[in-house]
Amino acid sequence: MYLKMLGLLGFGLLLARPVNADIPKTVALATTDWCPYACDEGGVKGIVHEYLETILGKHGIELVVSSYPWSRAIEVARNDNDISGLLTAVYSEAPDFRMTKIPIDTYQVCYISLSQNNWNYDGPSSLRSFNGKLGYVANYGYGEPTDTYISQPENKSHLISVAGSEGLVRLMKLLNAGRIDTLVEDINIVKWYLELEQNNQKGTDIAARYRINGCQSPKPFFLAVNPNVSWGAEFLALLDGEFAKPQNRDLLWKIKDKYLGHSIY
Repeated sequence: MYLKMLGLLGFGLLLARPVNADIPKTVALATTDWCPYACDEGGVKGIVHEYLETILGKHGIELVVSSYPWSRAIEVARNDNDISGLLTAVYSEAPDFRMTKIPIDTYQVCYISLSQNNWNYDGPSSLRSFNGKLGYVANYGYGEPTDTYISQPENKSHLISVAGSEGLVRLMKLLNAGRIDTLVEDINIVKWYLELEQNNQKGTDIAARYRINGCQSPKPFFLAVNPNVSWGAEFLALLDGEFAKPQNRDLLWKIKDKYLGHSIY
């Protein structure tokens, strides 16, 4: 009888166990400077960092985010035991990682050129007729049809890639110097960059120097966890549950408005 009672007690404790009991109290993720989503600027964390920090804080979990050049961030998240995953990712960037089923948010990749450039992006056919130089960040997942265009060997002569930190800053320098004709980047990241430049060069209409050649449809992005993390499935399930809550979607939009509500572009 005593053993039976112990068994029932143990079963009851198991049922009463918090659903996130195996998740550590501190979760470390890697990212890159992808502002306004994830920022490596003094005192500015970024939309996704703030959003996840708030959500995880409700569960007593501290979020620690470390920023690296993007290729390095993927490598660290894959091989460093102290880093458990990527703050933001899409499948093409880390196909071996486990990701949330519900996306954190969406991003929209656009083609940006100097204002006098008259090429327009309008799907795969317009890329096939592109005769200039396209700048992009190595190992970024831009979505289709851009990823396919970048991967095809016959387009190599039309491509210039950058790696390391401050990818967009480097691409904008190439664009302004005439070394590339168009660059590809998420529109909110371009907006953030232009607003910073506008603040640094008051009295100059920075946005007027550039034009949007066209944009892909919005694509979802996710949080990714190294497949070898023992508590990964539990962590992703916790996040999926939180991402599905209407109040958390409202929270996300409030944070986005704080970062993007006064965009100049």
